[in-house]
Amino acid sequence: MADARTRILKPRFRWRKFFGVVLLLIGVLAALHAAWDWHAERALRMRVEQLQAAGERILPAEFAASSAEYGWRENGALDLVSAAAIVNDYGPESEAILWLPTTMPADAKVWPHLARARQWYEPALRRVERAQSMPYVQFTSSLVSPVAETLDRSPLNGLRDLGDLLSLTALVEHHDGRDDLVVRRLGQLNFIAEMSDYFPSHVGHFVALTIHQTAATRIEQFGPSLSIGSGEGQAAVADVRKLIAALLDESKLQAGQKHALEAERMTTLDSLETMARSDVESTFSRLNPIVRYALSPYIHANALRALEYQTDVTQIGLSTADWPTASARLGGVKPIEDRFLIARGRAYGIGGGLQRHFETLTDRRLAATALAMRLYRHDHAGARPQRLEELVPKYLPAVPLDAMAAGNRRLSYLPDGAHPVLYSVWRNGDDDAASEAPMPGRHGEIYEFERLDRVFYLTARPHEVVKLKYPGQPDEVVPASDEPVNPESIAPWERDGKVVAATTQMADLTPR
Repeated sequence: MADARTRILKPRFRWRKFFGVVLLLIGVLAALHAAWDWHAERALRMRVEQLQAAGERILPAEFAASSAEYGWRENGALDLVSAAAIVNDYGPESEAILWLPTTMPADAKVWPHLARARQWYEPALRRVERAQSMPYVQFTSSLVSPVAETLDRSPLNGLRDLGDLLSLTALVEHHDGRDDLVVRRLGQLNFIAEMSDYFPSHVGHFVALTIHQTAATRIEQFGPSLSIGSGEGQAAVADVRKLIAALLDESKLQAGQKHALEAERMTTLDSLETMARSDVESTFSRLNPIVRYALSPYIHANALRALEYQTDVTQIGLSTADWPTASARLGGVKPIEDRFLIARGRAYGIGGGLQRHFETLTDRRLAATALAMRLYRHDHAGARPQRLEELVPKYLPAVPLDAMAAGNRRLSYLPDGAHPVLYSVWRNGDDDAASEAPMPGRHGEIYEFERLDRVFYLTARPHEVVKLKYPGQPDEVVPASDEPVNPESIAPWERDGKVVAATTQMADLTPR
């Protein structure tokens, strides 16, 4: 009888079982993905609702301006846009604005250029004045997602140009002995800055800060020689007091910072959420739907992390009164973790303007104090006070605080010598006794804002520009003699030694 042999059969591959396991894994992963997405989106929505319940603006619709009680012809933004279009004509007169001296020009060659530009742009000045008389100014009434890609920021460039024109006009009018008009121009600079702050973007606040600092710079330049009185061309005492009060009233500037911080947070959140949506036309709408679906929970998690970070920064910016305190608190904010790559790339810019905000507050307070001192000299035969406390309460409600110093420190004053000054401890937070030495590590051209202290002159003299060569740079760089010089790189009054006539053949643009 033959031996029975055991036959080992090769197991058959169970395709059905394999696909079943694969489908099960896919189902589990899909369920986990859906649960993650649901949880991430729900956490984001709950945080948004929590902030909304606290009265904070988060979504684009909450930034929409309302002007239902007025007609569109009563919108002062129309006049401001028209005025900006007049200034932005790229004509020869515009060069005077581009090359506007930052210190009081003493060279006689400068004034004909500035005077011609002021006369040429008179129609723009008229429109600024009409905009001031309008019941409201509104550049945008609604915001459409994605806000970062659809918001038209061009009006901000125009407002900045108008600020430069008003600055030029104030210089010319002071030179012509019309200080009554100078005070009006300074008030218009404040008006233009406030209009910039209404724009739903952090860029609007940057423009507003720039214009405010421009006004403070002009006050430093011609404040010591501002003619005050009731005579022709003199600035009225009441108008100067009104300007001082406007400089010390920081409610609108603080509201502008709040608007800017909340708008930046809204734009970041809107941008991140748009990435996960297919019903909004944006840069990310071309993503494969499967890829967008897969990234959706990760995007929502990044949006929540960015929202938390920017909320912390916003609260610091709105609850601190000086830069050292704000800087210390910013250092304690939990940074965005590396795993939130999208949030890290979009959320960190929100704190960049806080220091500039406190610097502008300081400059405005210095300017207000300088004007108060000018009023004091007007009442005391040109004599200056020995202490800032002597300005209180007749000229100032209180000695302004230094927003760049901690501990409620007041602005400082050095009355001695031929050139008395006001000053702030500035960016390093230390009292360097009004030192104008460059801050450590600075190279190139060092202007007054890059010194150890921010020194505000009370006599008519220009700030000197310190030039420090970069490490390794030769002491003297001599350009090649045959190298062509671009005329546009030289101020128009310095080209070929030509002087432009003070009067030009044009229509009479004097306001009626």
